[in-house]
Amino acid sequence: MLSSRLALLLSAVFVLGPLTGCGGEDDSDANSADAPATEAPPSPLADAYDACGPELEEGMAEFGDDAPALDEVIRLEDDGNSIIVTTPEPGGEIASNLAFIAAACVLRETDAPATVTANMQTTTAMSGSQTATWEDIEVVWSYAAGVGNAGFNATFAVVG
Repeated sequence: MLSSRLALLLSAVFVLGPLTGCGGEDDSDANSADAPATEAPPSPLADAYDACGPELEEGMAEFGDDAPALDEVIRLEDDGNSIIVTTPEPGGEIASNLAFIAAACVLRETDAPATVTANMQTTTAMSGSQTATWEDIEVVWSYAAGVGNAGFNATFAVVG
């Protein structure tokens, strides 16, 4: 019984393989030098930035003339493979909240586990830098209190 099933399977592979293009030589032009180059799909972070940028700008519009520029809060870098979220100057609670809102949007758009969001929400200045990884994304974040680089900051990167 097993040998007849094996024979049937092998027959199907040898008969249907050439008909479906499975196996054998590839005589298509897909690998030729004059075939047009295909662009890599955008990274999940580029997609997240495209979704989060307009959302954040809409929220910042409430600040009127006092609103920071979008790139002071969230920037797409490294050919779309990283997002940098920073608390805009002069810092403070409202500015830090803008940075956290931006990071929360990136987390949502990249389907981050709920544990990452929960850990971000409970990070304090005493926690130091924190790191999390899911799928092909790594995020490093910190919260600094006081003067200088005060506020919430996060760097997302494609690592896969």
